[in-house]
Amino acid sequence: MSPSVLPAFFAPLLAHLYQATLFGLLIAALLLAFPSMSARLSYGVAWAGLAKFLLPLALLGLAIPTGPSQLLSGAWLPALRVTDNAAPVPPHWFSGDVIWRAGALIWLSGVIFFAAIAMVRAVQFARQLRGDRQRFDPDEEQQLAALAATIGINPTRVTGWLTSAQTTPGVSGIFRSRIHVPRELLHSLSPDETEAVLLHELAHVARRDNLWRLLQTAIVCVCWFHPLVWWLHRRLILESERACDEAVVRRTRDGETYAQGLFKAARFSMGLDVPGVSGMARSGLSARLATILKPIKEKDHPMLRLTIMLIALVGFVFTTGASAPSVEESIMTLPVDYAPRPVEQVRPTYPPELRDAKIEGEARIAIVIDSDGVVRNPEVVFATRPEFGQAALEAVIQWKFLPGIKGGRKVNTRLVVPIVFSINPGKK
Repeated sequence: MSPSVLPAFFAPLLAHLYQATLFGLLIAALLLAFPSMSARLSYGVAWAGLAKFLLPLALLGLAIPTGPSQLLSGAWLPALRVTDNAAPVPPHWFSGDVIWRAGALIWLSGVIFFAAIAMVRAVQFARQLRGDRQRFDPDEEQQLAALAATIGINPTRVTGWLTSAQTTPGVSGIFRSRIHVPRELLHSLSPDETEAVLLHELAHVARRDNLWRLLQTAIVCVCWFHPLVWWLHRRLILESERACDEAVVRRTRDGETYAQGLFKAARFSMGLDVPGVSGMARSGLSARLATILKPIKEKDHPMLRLTIMLIALVGFVFTTGASAPSVEESIMTLPVDYAPRPVEQVRPTYPPELRDAKIEGEARIAIVIDSDGVVRNPEVVFATRPEFGQAALEAVIQWKFLPGIKGGRKVNTRLVVPIVFSINPGKK
């Protein structure tokens, strides 16, 4: 990636992260403010917050050209000092480019690290399941198929396996699911508890939780540096388990039996967070057990659902238009989110006759940086001597810039470039 592309890409990326963070905080506030929401509604709300990190609307503006009539005010660039014996200056983008490249390298290293951890966990889990496993016997298969049919799952999509692994019951596979139940656990469950445990796993299959869990893991790997993404990821795991709990209790109408089966299953859990695998995790076990044992009631009043949807929608629209605070040095207030930055500067030549006469001075050049970073309409707005103005003008028109960013879009921006000509007192 070229030096000029990196900052142009990162500016709207930072705007996207800023917007996603604001929306994620709103979603977190909703989840904490309405604890009585059903698990299904909470799950959808939490996914809305996580999905915002997948919608980089600020980046889409990079592909939208800016019309010539759109001209925003920028700022004064830091003054460039020209001395009579100055050495050539390296490209202005060098130090900034190193920072962006270092940041990109750190981010990519984190993505690889967390993706590797997820893959290792998946491989470890697969090895555990492959050790000494066998298919359900005919009676158990028939029970599983009957339960699958009752909740609208094609029985041919699901197979049952007994394992020797010390882990909770779980579901692996995305399109064809395999339900794994520890042999020791199955033998310790009563018939009603067995039915409840199998219904929980089938609820994961019906909800396609493995596919969503895999997508969650991908988002976490990409946004590993963001604590809010981790919080939403953990919340989604909890809400998916609660949603399956609610589905089982609605169907069996026997929360006490299901709670007993859930407690027994939790003893086998190793606490593994395996991407693409769902199961009777221990996430929030005490709170889940308390909820299961409560009388069943309708949690989501239509007005509550409508209120939460409206708040989330308004918050999404508002945060999408939010602009990240500018961090450009020497710029106090900018109408643009990110001011243009020079990536290639030609140093003005000190006029020989003024240099020989030891005359110092200053020139200011007003320019327009278009959406491609090209200098347009250069004009000398101030010069202590015409020669300084002409020398500065001839140099500035050759400069290259990263364009200004407003609302995630490249825009035409007006800038003033101050250039100071001074005699080097150390010259013999």
